[in-house]
Amino acid sequence: MAEQGSSLSPFDKIENRVSPEKQEAFIVALRKRNLNVTAAAKLARVDKASLYKQRKISEEFAQAWADVENELLDDLEERQYEAALEKGEDRRYILSRRRGSRWSEKQAHASKVTVEHRHATEMTDQELENLLGE
Repeated sequence: MAEQGSSLSPFDKIENRVSPEKQEAFIVALRKRNLNVTAAAKLARVDKASLYKQRKISEEFAQAWADVENELLDDLEERQYEAALEKGEDRRYILSRRRGSRWSEKQAHASKVTVEHRHATEMTDQELENLLGE
């Protein structure tokens, strides 16, 4: 019930909607479940809505969550880059959902570079010398 003259409920004044122990369990689970918030919340036995509310009111918790996201997205970028080199495919679409400013189609067109992948045995002596700068 809200106090008179205030639109806040008593629950809105609670600094920690999720205990520090549960916050830590969720962060560990978020990493383990590869950013799947629903699965991580279930694993940590925490209400998902409470986690999102906690993230809004706690800079420390929000930063820990963001750190896990960035760490896992860095790993994903590395794997997609390696897969693109191996298969010669454009893999930016996989990353555009989470890091749109970096991997969107608009950004892709701005930095479009065609890279030809050939094995050294398929190159002429002149091409190999050009690569070596000789």
